[in-house]
Amino acid sequence: MKIEIMKEEVVDNQLHVKIKVVLRRFIRERKEYFRTKDLVERMISKGHKIKKTVSGADNILANTRSAGYRQEALWIFDLESKPEKKITPRKKTTPRKKTTVTTKKNIRERMSKIAESPKGK
Repeated sequence: MKIEIMKEEVVDNQLHVKIKVVLRRFIRERKEYFRTKDLVERMISKGHKIKKTVSGADNILANTRSAGYRQEALWIFDLESKPEKKITPRKKTTPRKKTTVTTKKNIRERMSKIAESPKGK
């Protein structure tokens, strides 16, 4: 079944979707029906998080005009609201103590090394 999404927009946390079904051209083509659950599955696969159907729950579209089926309909869905992220203040960082790495030995180490060494060398 060929389905065209005529309008799809989000207004005040509600999703408005207008669908149009193309009529079948030949009798050998199957009669196909498009219900609310089919539309919900499509919208979920597109990334919408649907909470409930506000209007259009009784809409059934078909690719034939027999039995009074329609080819266009409008559905309105309530979307789940995104939870607001709590902003927490950052903790102040304490400055790091600078450590100096020296390759030069201090005078005390040099003096004790000289005192320990044998005098002949």
